[in-house]
Amino acid sequence: MQLKNGKAAVDLIAQGDTGKMVGWHNGKVEAIPLSNVLAQSPLLVSANSYLVETARALGIYVGK
Repeated sequence: MQLKNGKAAVDLIAQGDTGKMVGWHNGKVEAIPLSNVLAQSPLLVSANSYLVETARALGIYVGK
């Protein structure tokens, strides 16, 4: 199932399709099983990585 926009997470819940998160993958919005996400956690990144800097710029708390 290809999801096309930001309401994808709500659409999944409305369809009873739970246990997934919505993420951007390979240039499109996809439903990703939480088991796949948790199998790769924690994903450690440098405190100076662009991911951390972007999160901080957006006001997302990422720790120290």
